[in-house]
Amino acid sequence: MTPDSAPPRRHAARATRIPVADVTAAFASVFAALSLAIAAAYASVPALRSWLGSEYGLVAWFTRGAFTGAVIVGVWAARRSPSDSNLRWVIPTVAAWGLLDATHYGLGLIGTHPLEIGGVAVTSTNSLADGLGRWAAELGIGPGLAASGLIAIVVLGYSLARRARSWASGRVMLTEPRVLDYLALAGCCIVATPIIGLFGVVEAVGFASRLTMMSGATLLVVAALAAGDHRRTVAGWRGRIRPWLDERTESARALEPAEDSAVLHPRVFHPGN
Repeated sequence: MTPDSAPPRRHAARATRIPVADVTAAFASVFAALSLAIAAAYASVPALRSWLGSEYGLVAWFTRGAFTGAVIVGVWAARRSPSDSNLRWVIPTVAAWGLLDATHYGLGLIGTHPLEIGGVAVTSTNSLADGLGRWAAELGIGPGLAASGLIAIVVLGYSLARRARSWASGRVMLTEPRVLDYLALAGCCIVATPIIGLFGVVEAVGFASRLTMMSGATLLVVAALAAGDHRRTVAGWRGRIRPWLDERTESARALEPAEDSAVLHPRVFHPGN
């Protein structure tokens, strides 16, 4: 090996970094499959419903874990963001609030008596959904109000996402526009959690509201992963093989003058020479 061939290899080793884009896509795919599996299990196996959808069931623990992960990954993404980024601490801040909400803000530890709605002590967003469900059932306005609220959330979330993209185009933001899409989806899920409770005081509605909150928490993790990419890491198989392709291309170009000189510049022989 000649000394001139060593630097490209060292450069290739430095260029191969963590494939954040691949991790983001894989995490989002696994989460979508997990959510569908949990919903199918809840609908088809009644014996598992309490274990899946109760206040301390599997979905609730997944939510706590997702908010914890969003805090950790959000801090990591914030440290990779430009120092003058205006919104780099948004994701970990929202995730920290979600974690506090999932743990009921520690109200049980300090002996505070929370607000009651419909006879339900409101200690978190999910308990707010239960309280609103009882309140709406007593007034007989639950399903219609819930449907209207969900439609409003979808329309408002879409509008805010488009405006955020336009507003962020000329300013220092978290990173590329897809992060704003993930944040908008996460916000819609979190806001929709208590609205879903308006559909009624039944076990399935409580499960749906908890699953929606879990979706919002997991989308925060996806947003944090995307925010940490910044197009500086390897994205997909093309990025992983690019250093190898560059090295092969440089080697091929080094051979081109010797191989093609006779074709590109043929020697002309004249009679008498």
